[in-house]
Amino acid sequence: MTQTENKDGKNGAVKVIGNENGAVKVSDDKNGVVANRDGKNGAVNVSDDKNEVAANEDDDNGAAKTPPLSPRTVLLAAAVMCLATLFFSLLDSTAKYLGAQYAIAQIVFVRYATHLLFIAAFLAAAGKLRKSAKSGNLRLQLIRSATLILTTIVFFWALRFLPLAEAIAVMLLTPIFTTLLAVPLLRERVGLYRAAGILIGLAGGLVVVRPGGEVFQPAGAAALFAAFTYALYQIQTRRLSAFDGPMTTTLYTSLVGTVAVLPVVPFVWSPFAGGDLIFAAALGVYAILSHGLLIFAFSLAPASLVTGFGYVNIFWATLLGWVFFRDFPDALTIAGVAVIILGGLFILWRESVRNLDPSQILRVGMPRLHRTPPDKNP
Repeated sequence: MTQTENKDGKNGAVKVIGNENGAVKVSDDKNGVVANRDGKNGAVNVSDDKNEVAANEDDDNGAAKTPPLSPRTVLLAAAVMCLATLFFSLLDSTAKYLGAQYAIAQIVFVRYATHLLFIAAFLAAAGKLRKSAKSGNLRLQLIRSATLILTTIVFFWALRFLPLAEAIAVMLLTPIFTTLLAVPLLRERVGLYRAAGILIGLAGGLVVVRPGGEVFQPAGAAALFAAFTYALYQIQTRRLSAFDGPMTTTLYTSLVGTVAVLPVVPFVWSPFAGGDLIFAAALGVYAILSHGLLIFAFSLAPASLVTGFGYVNIFWATLLGWVFFRDFPDALTIAGVAVIILGGLFILWRESVRNLDPSQILRVGMPRLHRTPPDKNP
C-alpha cells in the first residue's frame, strides 16, 4: 500500500510518501531539504541540497555523527594544549622547590588562594564576576574541583620524594587513562592511528625520563594514583565545556580548592622566607594559565585527541630541569623528545586528514595537484 500527500503553500511544496515497508520521504521543494526515514532500521538522513549540509542519526544505538573538525581547529587545539603543558611544568617545578621547605597543605592552599584572587579580581574588573559564578551544572563543577584537589595534594606529596623526571614519567600515563575513560564516559571513538600516536608519545617519554627503581615505592604509587585521578579530571573538564565557559570553571576550581584546604592551614602554616613569597604567588599565575588553556583546548577537540599532546610536558620538564635544577639532558633525552614530537605530529596529521571531506584531501596532502582549470570561454 502506498500513500501520498501533497501540501502547497507559501513556504513551498511538501511531499510525504509512505509504503508498507515503513519508508518515508519528505521533501521541501523550495528549500531543497530532503529527509528519508527507514522504519525498519530507524536510520534518518537529512540533507540540504542548497547548503550542502548532511547529518545522520541512528536511532538504534543512539550514536550521532558530530560535525568534523576543520584542520585549523585541530591545529589550534594542539597549540593550546602544548602551551598549557608549559605552565603545568612551571607549576610542578615551583611546587617541588617549595615542597622541600614547607608543608604540602600550605603549598596547595597558596596555589588555590592566589589562583582565586587573580581570577576573582579579573572577573570583577571586567564586570563578569556574578555572571561567571552561575554554573549550568553545579554538581559536576564540584566533583571536578574535588578531583583536582585530590590530584594536587597527592602529586605534590609525591614530588617531595621523587625526582621531577620520575614523577612526570608516571604522570605520562594520564593520556592513556584519559583515552580509555573517554570511551565509556564520553562515548568517543579512538581509532588505531590515534592509539598508535599516543603509544609513540609514551615511548618517547619513557626514553627521556628512563624511570628506575625509585618509582616502585609509596611515592611512586601516589604519583600513579594522581595520574588516574587527573585523567578523570580531564574527562570532567571535557563534559563541563558543554555547560560552562572557561572563566566559570576556573573560578569554581580555585574557590572550592581554597575552601577545602583552609581548615588545615592554621595548623601547618610557616611564613615564607625571602624570595619564596614570589614563587608562592607564581603558583597561582601558573595555575590560572595552565588550567584555563586546558579547558579551552578541551572545548575545541575531543579528549582523545587533545591529551595526545600532553606528552610535550616532558619537553618542558627537561628544559626546566636544566635551567632550575642543573639537570643537563643527554643524547637519549634529546632522542626521546624527538619521538614525543613525532607522536604528536602523527596524531595531528591523522586527525586533520580524517576530518576532511574526501574532495578536500588533495588540497591538504598534495596542494600542487589540485588546481582549478582555466576558463576557456570567458
